[in-house]
Amino acid sequence: IEGNKPEAIAKMKSAIDDPAIEVKTLPCRYPQGAEKVLIETCTGREVPFPGLPSDVGVIVMNVTSVAFVSKYLETGMPLTTKRLTVDGDIVKEPKNVEVIIGTPIQELLDFCGGLTAQPGKVLYGGPMMGIAQYNLDVTCIKGTNAVLCLTKKEAAPVVEEEVCLRCGRCVNVCPMHLTPVYMHLYAEKGMWKEAEALNVMDCIECGSCNYICPARLHLVQSFRVTKGELRALAAKEKAAKEAAKA
Repeated sequence: IEGNKPEAIAKMKSAIDDPAIEVKTLPCRYPQGAEKVLIETCTGREVPFPGLPSDVGVIVMNVTSVAFVSKYLETGMPLTTKRLTVDGDIVKEPKNVEVIIGTPIQELLDFCGGLTAQPGKVLYGGPMMGIAQYNLDVTCIKGTNAVLCLTKKEAAPVVEEEVCLRCGRCVNVCPMHLTPVYMHLYAEKGMWKEAEALNVMDCIECGSCNYICPARLHLVQSFRVTKGELRALAAKEKAAKEAAKA
């Protein structure tokens, strides 16, 4: 638990009576909650690409998943509801809610007292990694953890990309120790395999490079496109091998 939540830390420590369980206080640093970052911070182990946490002897489960497993073992009911946060300066009554999967955003906002102004952008997720939604009829799914409503002032418009300065700031802030500047260069030229060699698939799309870039390059978007192209290439290669065997 991050150190800026002392009440949560105290509550968890008081609930534990097993010496094998430890509550670890972590520095408040984004993106601390990312799976691979969390593992490295807590255990010092680095999950190799394309490995899984289990490859280094770790299982990561968030609070909602743990609560669901408990409920499932007791009742046998599948996942039908989702706990999420509804927040933003224009949300009249921001709160954490438990909703049925498939509930539209509009109903969530109505439950929270509605909006005090016209939203400039509505995100599924937080301000750094959230995905903008087309309208308020979009429904929440099992992966939705938050609905964030931004004002027009907060929802900065998409700006024109400038020329990369080669300043290296994106490299310094990358929590996965990647080189966004070169991955973006290969992505622009459609050199997908070269970007893959730089471990672009290890990118967690946290948005840190986007945020720090003085040239306002759309780095994360280019990495998402690159990942999609690499997955498509892998699928084609797999299909070709299966056809050859047949």
